[in-house]
Amino acid sequence: MALNAALKQLIDAKLAHAHAPQWEMPIEDVRHAFRTLWTPAITGERVELPRVADIAVPGPAAAIPARVYVPQLRGGRPEIPYSPRPPCLKSRI
Repeated sequence: MALNAALKQLIDAKLAHAHAPQWEMPIEDVRHAFRTLWTPAITGERVELPRVADIAVPGPAAAIPARVYVPQLRGGRPEIPYSPRPPCLKSRI
């Protein structure tokens, strides 16, 4: 099976500009590299959401800040953005 063209481009670009491991670099350099890595060519165009709400969820000791992303409706059904491992679904095992 062939490697996805965008993924191959990403890997080739990373290898061509390989630096020290990120944990050895100044944090400003790591942040800059991360911002320039994720471009619309790799991630696709930005999706506008009709509403983003900052809320507070009751926690055991205090309120926990959370953000709610309301997706677009297409044909009466929500379009759910995909995340391979959203932070809210991490296992505690």
